[in-house]
Amino acid sequence: MLSLDMQIVITCAFRYALGRSTYVVDSVATTIEAMVTELDTNQLTLTESEIVQAVKNKTIGMDMDKERWLKCRAIILAEIKRRTEAVTHAKA
Repeated sequence: MLSLDMQIVITCAFRYALGRSTYVVDSVATTIEAMVTELDTNQLTLTESEIVQAVKNKTIGMDMDKERWLKCRAIILAEIKRRTEAVTHAKA
């Protein structure tokens, strides 16, 4: 698990990048995807929720940015599902 400070930095970078129309979108999304197994479940849930909200509010950026964030969201959701299933199997 990443340190709290590193998770805060990633969250700040994500919030800066969300809605921007620059190369930073891909850089931040790629970093989140690479570290998805090390991020706290609450942070993943919050990040996923903010992506959904940006789509809903049409503040996610250009179409290519939207596609990039939705790919990142899919990876986040897959990790959340993996964790949920691991807990379910552990309880069984």
